[in-house]
Amino acid sequence: MVISLMFLSISLSAQFYKPNETTLRIGDSVPDTFWSVQHQFVDMQTDSLYTADLSPYRDKLLILDFWASWCGPCVFSLGKMKDLRLEYPDADFEVVPVAYEPFLPGLDLANRIQKLRWPFQSLVQDSVLGYNFPHNGIPHMVWIYQGKVIAKPKWDYATIENIKAVLSGKQTKLVNIHQDWAIDLDREFFVNGNGETEIVYGNSEAKIGRYITGYQTEFTQIQYREGKTIMYAINVPLSHIYYEAFKMDIHPLLDWREGNGLTWAIKDTFRKQFLSDRPKQSVDGDLETDSVHEAWNRKNLYSFVIQREGLVKEEEMRQSFQKHVNTCFQDLLGIYADIYPYKILKYATLRTDDLASTLKRLGEPVDGERPPIKQIDGSQRYTSYRALTGRVTRYLQTLTDEDLEYGMLVDSTGISMDHGCDFLLPKYKRLTYKELKDLLSQFGIQITIENKRVPALLIQQVSKDYQF
Repeated sequence: MVISLMFLSISLSAQFYKPNETTLRIGDSVPDTFWSVQHQFVDMQTDSLYTADLSPYRDKLLILDFWASWCGPCVFSLGKMKDLRLEYPDADFEVVPVAYEPFLPGLDLANRIQKLRWPFQSLVQDSVLGYNFPHNGIPHMVWIYQGKVIAKPKWDYATIENIKAVLSGKQTKLVNIHQDWAIDLDREFFVNGNGETEIVYGNSEAKIGRYITGYQTEFTQIQYREGKTIMYAINVPLSHIYYEAFKMDIHPLLDWREGNGLTWAIKDTFRKQFLSDRPKQSVDGDLETDSVHEAWNRKNLYSFVIQREGLVKEEEMRQSFQKHVNTCFQDLLGIYADIYPYKILKYATLRTDDLASTLKRLGEPVDGERPPIKQIDGSQRYTSYRALTGRVTRYLQTLTDEDLEYGMLVDSTGISMDHGCDFLLPKYKRLTYKELKDLLSQFGIQITIENKRVPALLIQQVSKDYQF
């Protein structure tokens, strides 16, 4: 028995690849070149670094176990595989850990390996296998046997029973983690093999479909392709869809969470059926538990796309999407959303009357470089606007004469958080509100304290006849 599951484990987008032309999926034969590509390995017991290929494992069950030094669940999973390897030394399988990090003395991976000292040859600084077997979370496993990709099991199904079943040609009992596919933005969405799924709403401009098995979750993106503006998301919850549709009307200090940026005025029966917390996945290879989790995904996750001709502003895209979302889910679920006055918040706002002057005062990194924050003659050097707003937030959290909620800050200057700067600030100390205003004035930035009711999203039931 094999269940396919979309699995969101710990993720760090910088190390992961999207599905591509070289992606190898379950059932695919691996090319001969797969075994001859040179990789960098480290002996986890001796720290010996060397180059080799995967050909010694060609006639065995090869288990690739993608991991990282910072990933606790990965270390737990790899420790389990270590125990299996030591307990069954004659079993015809090999485990090869695969890390994207380089092995360099003093860095995280080397430090972690020196603590573990496990009997593995770990592939390090990988940029090949992660590309062949794309995933958006770790730990992630790939099983290769007799020249084919036979499984990509959730880590807790890597048991000796399933390993022996593979080696003896018997059926396994496991959950596969499918993260192999991604939407092709240049093809029609949700049909003909491009995220094919049940479409619950559609017209010439927008489509809303259900959960797509085997596709990576993609949170809302807006892209410009071949004369069109495309806004889409794949396998996201209902709250995410509503928040993204109304995002520019909801106060920027609020978010998608219920009771924060979204208020659901709905019956308990609806809440239980459609807004219940996602069931937890098993940690001990329990098929029934993971089947419940997958059933929840199929019922509660959605995918959407809205496309308009030309270069369309983000605000216009979201406003158009609001209409489609309300039309879709009023008909499908009997609910309707609109902005309403929420609670009173006390927070700070940054503004500038002369953006060009402020950017000049913030300075520019030398030769485009952004060195880290460091001490210079008792002051700290900052090299990004994000660092400045972070410092301001810290000041707000400890103001001696104002009581702000959580030091909340809204930046209305129009400056990108990634904008490179080069300026000095005095060593941190608690300030009064006036002192903070004076400090920011050197950059032409004004700070004001707001104390007002803010807009949020109300989602309510409008159809009494809706049958749950």
